[in-house]
Amino acid sequence: MSTLVEVAGAAGVSTRTVVNVLAGHPHVRAETRRRVLAAVEELGYRPDPVARTLRRGSPDALVLLVPDRGYDGLAQRLVEAAVAAGCRTVLDAAELTDDQPCLLVVRPSGPSRA
Repeated sequence: MSTLVEVAGAAGVSTRTVVNVLAGHPHVRAETRRRVLAAVEELGYRPDPVARTLRRGSPDALVLLVPDRGYDGLAQRLVEAAVAAGCRTVLDAAELTDDQPCLLVVRPSGPSRA
């Protein structure tokens, strides 16, 4: 998975310009937009909703980082409680693999700002 920094480097622009292109801001020159979009396609860049939520510091988000698989039961109970309360989860504890710690973002249901 590529990052905004890698896309910016490949396109020869700043990360702010990449963000502006991806957000559809009209003030980006057509040639710059074409280079950024080509870099996005070439590198296979996809926005990461968890990173976006963490970066924005959304006050309505709960982030749980479980250090190892020994906490699976706790993580699963938290996911179930969040869903029962009408929240949506970005990563469900059931999606964990042995080499991936649990990063869980829970937000109230409704329009996503991630």
